[in-house]
Amino acid sequence: MRYFNEADKWQELLEKFSDKKKINKGIRFENLVKELLCKLFPERNIIFNPTKETHDGSKDFWAVDSENRRWWAECKNYNSNLSMKALSPTLFMADLYDIDYLLFFSYSPLNQNLLRKIGIYSNRHGKRAFIYDDVNLEYLIIKHFPDKVEDIIKTAPSMMDVSLYIKNFNEKHSRLYSTENFNGFYELDKNCELVVGEIYNIYCLVINRKGRTIAVSAETSCPDKSYYRLYGLTNISVTMDENELVMFSVKANLLKSKKNIKLPVITAKCKNDDIVEPVNDNLPEVLYNCKEGHIVPLIGTNFESIISDIHSICAENPLSGALIYGKGGCGKTRILYECIRDLMVENYKVLDFTGFDSGRNWMDVIKEITYCVFSVSEDMVLDMICTIETNTPFDHINESLENKSVYSLLSAIKKNDESRLVDLYNILFEKIRNKKYALIIDNFQSYSPMLIDFFERMISYFLNCTRSVDVKLLFSINVELIYNNEFTEFIGNFMSLTGKNISSGFYCKEISGFNSVEQAMVFLASKLRLSKFPQYNQIKSILEGKHILNPKLLEQIADYLVTQECVVLREQKGFVPDTERLIKCMNKVPPEYERLFKFNYEKFLEIHSSQAEAFKLIFSVLYLFERIENEHIDAFELQSEPIGLLCNHGIIINCGSSQFPSYSVDHDLSFECLSTVIYNDLLKTVSLRIIDSDLTDNKRLYMPRCYLDFCRLACGKMKFDELVKTDLYHIDDLQNRHKLPFAKLYLDACLSHLEDKPPLMLNRINIMCNYVSDHIGVKTAEDLFERAYKRVKNIKHNDSEVLKELFSFYIHNAENKMHLSKYNDVLTLYKEFERVIDRIIHLDDMLKKNLLYARAYIKNRMFVCGKIENDPFKRIDMLYKSEEICNKYGFWDIQFENYFDEANLYISDPDKRQDLLLALNNGFDAFRKTTVYQKKKFMPNFLSKKLQHMCIEQDFKKALSTSEKALEYLQQNNDINYHLFFKKRYLKYRFICMIALNMTENTGQLLSQLSVIDDLSGNSDKFEIMYYYFIYSFCLNEHQQAKSHFEEMYTYAARNPEHREKYRCILTDSAIKLRSLYKSAITLDLESDQHPAFFSSTDDVLTANKKKLEQIRKSFMTTAPISTKDKINFYY
Repeated sequence: MRYFNEADKWQELLEKFSDKKKINKGIRFENLVKELLCKLFPERNIIFNPTKETHDGSKDFWAVDSENRRWWAECKNYNSNLSMKALSPTLFMADLYDIDYLLFFSYSPLNQNLLRKIGIYSNRHGKRAFIYDDVNLEYLIIKHFPDKVEDIIKTAPSMMDVSLYIKNFNEKHSRLYSTENFNGFYELDKNCELVVGEIYNIYCLVINRKGRTIAVSAETSCPDKSYYRLYGLTNISVTMDENELVMFSVKANLLKSKKNIKLPVITAKCKNDDIVEPVNDNLPEVLYNCKEGHIVPLIGTNFESIISDIHSICAENPLSGALIYGKGGCGKTRILYECIRDLMVENYKVLDFTGFDSGRNWMDVIKEITYCVFSVSEDMVLDMICTIETNTPFDHINESLENKSVYSLLSAIKKNDESRLVDLYNILFEKIRNKKYALIIDNFQSYSPMLIDFFERMISYFLNCTRSVDVKLLFSINVELIYNNEFTEFIGNFMSLTGKNISSGFYCKEISGFNSVEQAMVFLASKLRLSKFPQYNQIKSILEGKHILNPKLLEQIADYLVTQECVVLREQKGFVPDTERLIKCMNKVPPEYERLFKFNYEKFLEIHSSQAEAFKLIFSVLYLFERIENEHIDAFELQSEPIGLLCNHGIIINCGSSQFPSYSVDHDLSFECLSTVIYNDLLKTVSLRIIDSDLTDNKRLYMPRCYLDFCRLACGKMKFDELVKTDLYHIDDLQNRHKLPFAKLYLDACLSHLEDKPPLMLNRINIMCNYVSDHIGVKTAEDLFERAYKRVKNIKHNDSEVLKELFSFYIHNAENKMHLSKYNDVLTLYKEFERVIDRIIHLDDMLKKNLLYARAYIKNRMFVCGKIENDPFKRIDMLYKSEEICNKYGFWDIQFENYFDEANLYISDPDKRQDLLLALNNGFDAFRKTTVYQKKKFMPNFLSKKLQHMCIEQDFKKALSTSEKALEYLQQNNDINYHLFFKKRYLKYRFICMIALNMTENTGQLLSQLSVIDDLSGNSDKFEIMYYYFIYSFCLNEHQQAKSHFEEMYTYAARNPEHREKYRCILTDSAIKLRSLYKSAITLDLESDQHPAFFSSTDDVLTANKKKLEQIRKSFMTTAPISTKDKINFYY
């Protein structure tokens, strides 16, 4: 202040606003503000009231005007400059209680950073803000209370010279609104480089200091406009009250590179008595260097079509979502990138979690969403906000349960209390509901399945919400990196939403890259800066022959051609100095991404050989932490030069800023190559550094217990007592890519101590192998089972605990192999354990019943092996033996499986229909005799057989209802073994029921969902799904589509002769139905070698005349156990 800058003068002034002498200066300042508020906005006739005592013991003021808009006045009598931390609670409360007008009164000046944050906040949340600070507050006091001022400063000063306060600044657009350092801002300085593909926020902050209401207009100008795509402000005019703050903003997406490029500028002008006053015409011009980013060009009608479809769905449906899935490098992130920009055009608040998965977990995603919607942040606000009382500061407003729950939500986030957090999700959902938020989750499979639960609850909440919803949800999943089957189910569940008859729109699409070599050629040429390829047809033929359509592989080819000097880059253009050399190198290009990446990286390493160890250390840190930030650079003493080299070469990228960097590997494909093909000891390298350098207690690194155990295992420094104390279920706390390495390391450690503590170590071995089988996949688990089996088979113990764990290992090992159709290995395992039983069954009467239980189970599984060998009756005596033991000793959990397996023997024999139903009913009776625990454990199989029984009896309505309940049961019991297997069964029966009941409206979406789950679950036999697609087309009377599906079935059957007997009846049945759609004979569009002799009966149907066709139809006998009244047959 100018006149009250001395403490005694200010104190004297405050005393004039209070009758009491013994009150603190804070309350006196509040009294001053109270009287001042009575002078402001006289035309609005607003009456301000004091709030209840706030969290810091002070009081502010509130009002509700005649238009029912809420006002809040914040009082800060600080001598030092205010910080963001001091005002953060106000911003939080303003959003929580839907305040429309915010007034800030401060003795000290608000610093530039704070004004920016208030401006960004008010712009984003639609608040009007007024700033009364320092000399501006002093001006109001002198203006409205001259009599009180004169006594202190003797001579009343003349009115101050006032004008507009205006500041322009630019920032790199943050993918997330709330950064970890809320008090920081990332202004672009003149030395920074702009990156093609990035978005930049252009701001112009204006505060009206003119002492009256004015009109201010703002417009965007840019000499290099053709290089940008602009979102937001173009030419806008606003009316500003005295001391009001307004933030004008526009987003600029840099589309292409240019040397010495300028950013757009927002120019504000004040209109006064028809005279336009330029305010910021003299802005300094900054020329920036420009570099290429990692955003690839958008090429191909297939990509454009997908983006167009998503855009249409989002435009037409207030609640909408899209899921893109496929293998790595096929363009999923690129599609999301384009969709994000479309959403920005529509003014959505985009929370972009692209690249966020590196080093973060599912809780971090929920935290960031919370920080955004409530305008809080972790480092500056959260500790304070959780201490605020839950009572409303307004006397006239009752505290809502929702607002009380907000504090509980923030507290749960602060404490990482997962159990409490789940019950409070609805608070977030309600806040997001109609505020135009768009949430983008790239690489969804990288997170814990807990995030699936969060978004499924969110979608369900919005679908069932009776109020308006305006939310967009976009996801991508890399199917090659799915480490948990729940993500496979999520794809299926999401696909089911695409067919719901509701006021929302959902889109699910699998992509595999470019759909033509021509598109791949255009993409490769653009990466090499070539206007056209010399020897175009020759290069096209090479790409065609190697079937190279993956964008990421094409990027590596471009890198390879530049490294080999086949293409030379000069001044943003590419040249081919030797066409013959180009063709020769193209012929040498391997079609596998891994080999090409390795070659390119090794060439890079040759040039920078002196940095080889530094590179390895950088990648080892990235392997464990998935990103490198300042704390990692300091802890591991990483050097800037090798980091810069890797960035320049595009191997790693900086997703942060120069001040707060956040480096990560450019793509999952690159990361996989670095950690498996090029280096095989990255984990050991970083773990040794952590353990040997005593970084385990480094708080900045924040290493949870599970990661400390991971590091000790990796470098072989975990002691036996630590191994025993390790909580194996903390494996869920690891990043998904670390779960399998942890499981392998822990398994090896247990095997090395197997003789020390056999029961305990066997138990741990079982847990690890089963975890991998259930959550990652049976193929991956096979390696662990085989590794363990080499040691476990040598155990010779009669101890009951050892035998119990040994039996568990053998049956789970065998079940895993059964899923892989390794029936010989399965039989070997069962016979081995039978020998164990034979060796000791007569030695211990106490163990006899348990050993007989094991024998009954093994006999059952040995019988089941016959089905895998395509000879179900091969070991029927084993089944009878198991049934005999179970009846004698009451092993009902095995017995009901025996009867269900017996039922499977009759499934394809029409003459055994009564035997089939009898066996099923015997199984149901045995199931009823099981224990409560067993019923819960085996309920999925029971429900599956119930559905089969209902469908055989043609009770399709009841079966449809039961299938819905069965799916709900699975959803509520995620810990069930073979969860995905049973879900596929239930969906199959649901499809059958819908076809039987002629419910075709949503059947196509259900079939798509079933197909996705079938693909991603690893099922190798696709014939059944093909048949379902044929049946669906037939029921819709779609002639050409049915014929196309039939040709697909025919070709598949011809290429898999080992199953020809199973396929022959189905093909003949399908051919008869296909002929009913056509009046004449049908010629299939097949190659000559795809008409094997054993399908002659099918060919006869296709070519038969009308009379012959009728004879075939009458004589045909289906083997299908399930038939509808319309003779639609479903085979088992």
